[in-house]
Amino acid sequence: MPQALAATINNTQDVITLLDVAANWFFAIVLAISVLGVLYGAASFLGAGGDTEKFTQARWIVIGSLIGAAIATVSKALVGVVSNFFR
Repeated sequence: MPQALAATINNTQDVITLLDVAANWFFAIVLAISVLGVLYGAASFLGAGGDTEKFTQARWIVIGSLIGAAIATVSKALVGVVSNFFR
């Protein structure tokens, strides 16, 4: 184990804090990517021009982006539940 990491994690509270910070970063990054995905999907909807294949692809882009946002939200909530369990 690296010396710097061993010096900063001394108890379970430090691990919980580290997980909370990591979950916050994960949530922020995935949420930003999801928003960009929804915007790209919306632009694809507008540019479909009646083509059902493009319309279906745009719909799956939006659905995938929303699923990504939901997974990020659930992971953030799960870290909160686990951290409250160990406090």
